[in-house]
Amino acid sequence: QQQITSAARQYTVAISRIEPQSGGRYAVQVSNSDYNNIVRFIDALVASGMPLHTVSMSRLDVPGKVSLRVVLGGEA
Repeated sequence: QQQITSAARQYTVAISRIEPQSGGRYAVQVSNSDYNNIVRFIDALVASGMPLHTVSMSRLDVPGKVSLRVVLGGEA
């Protein structure tokens, strides 16, 4: 979880919620963030070896802003 929150700070991604799941996975929700920052955030976690299981991103009314739901961590 610390790795996720650290990457979020680095890429200015405001996490709305982190839920621990079975097998060491985490469900992460971001309500409103810059698309480019979200992509960099996910890329940094994957590049560090964190498995990515599911991603759901939705465009918001404000150009360039998205919401995100992602499950990552645990076993690949």
